[in-house]
Amino acid sequence: MTQIQVTDYNIRKHKSIHKLIVNYWITTLICLGFNLVSLADSFRLEGLQGNKYYPSTNTEIVWAATNEIPNGLWTYKVVPQNVSMAVVSNLMSLCGFEWANLTKKQDADVPDKNLIRFVDKKENWTRYLEIAPTFGWIEYHADSNSKVSVEYVPNSVDAGKLALDVLFQMGIDRSLLCDKHEHLTVRGELSHEGQKMTTNVISRGISYSRQIDGVESRNSACFIIDFESHSRITHFWLNWRNLLPYQSNSTLTPNQIIDSIKSGQSLSPFWENPNDFDQAKKISIVKITPRYFEGGGKHPLDFMYPYADLELVAELEGTNTATFHLQSPILSTNVFLEKPFGN
Repeated sequence: MTQIQVTDYNIRKHKSIHKLIVNYWITTLICLGFNLVSLADSFRLEGLQGNKYYPSTNTEIVWAATNEIPNGLWTYKVVPQNVSMAVVSNLMSLCGFEWANLTKKQDADVPDKNLIRFVDKKENWTRYLEIAPTFGWIEYHADSNSKVSVEYVPNSVDAGKLALDVLFQMGIDRSLLCDKHEHLTVRGELSHEGQKMTTNVISRGISYSRQIDGVESRNSACFIIDFESHSRITHFWLNWRNLLPYQSNSTLTPNQIIDSIKSGQSLSPFWENPNDFDQAKKISIVKITPRYFEGGGKHPLDFMYPYADLELVAELEGTNTATFHLQSPILSTNVFLEKPFGN
C-alpha cells in the first residue's frame, strides 16, 4: 500500500527564511484574531450535522466515562479507485442488465466523470444501476411492483444471507462490516370498525456500517438493501471509499475534550437541544465512542477523519436527569470549520 510521505528538506536548507515566514504568519494570524492551529494539520469535520453547543459557564462538566480512549487514530486520504470488470459483470447479472442498457446520458446526481449507468428503458425507465468508481458509490433502484401479491418476503435470516451474498459479489470484505440492522415496511388491514386485523411485511431490508481500524464509520450506513416478494431486490446502495493511511495523531485527553466542549467546539444532533439544560448544575460525560465520518457517498471527500461521539447526562432540579449526545473533536489537531458539506 502506497503511503503519502511529506519531506521537509527545503525547510532544513532554508531555516532562516522559514523562521521569518512563520513569524510573519503568526503575527498576521494574531492580528486577525485566528486560533493558532496549523492549516496543514487542521482536520476538517464539515458535513457533520448539528448545532454548535455552548454550555453555561455555571455548569460543571466532569468525566465519568469508564471506556478508554485510544492513544492515537489515523486519518485517511480518500483516493480514486476502479471497479473491476468482474464486479461490473456481477452487478449486471444481479440487476438484470445487458451492455445494450448502458446509457451515456448523465442525468444522475453523482458528479463522477467515470460514472457507469444502466437503465432498462431510454424513456420512463423503471430500473437503473449506477456505478461511480471514483467515489466508491454503487446504487440500484427498481420501482415497486404493486400489482404483485405480497408473498415469500425473506425472513430475517434469509435476508441477511442474501445481503452478504450481494456484498460478496461486489468484492467487499465481510470482516470490515459492523452494526447490522434490519428495517421493515408493513401494510396493515383494518376491519369495518377500524380495528387492525392483520399486518403484513411487504419489504425487509438489511443495513451495515463499515469498520476502519476497528472504529465504526458513521453518518449513514455503508450498505443498505431492500427485498420484496420472492426476494426481489428493489433497492440497494454501497458507500465504500478507497482509503490510504495519511497521518497518525494522538488523541485528546479527557480534560482536553471537556475544554473543547466549553469552548464551543462540539455539535449536538438536530433532534436534540442540549441548550434546554442550561440550568443544569452538573453534566457528566458517561461514554465516548470514536467514529469516522465518511459523508454521503454521492459527495466528494478528500479525507476521512475520526471524531468522538459523546453520551452525557445532565443533572437537573431535584433528582431529575436527562441524557443527550454531542459530536466532538477527538484528535489533538481537530477543528470544526464552517464549511458546507461537499464543498
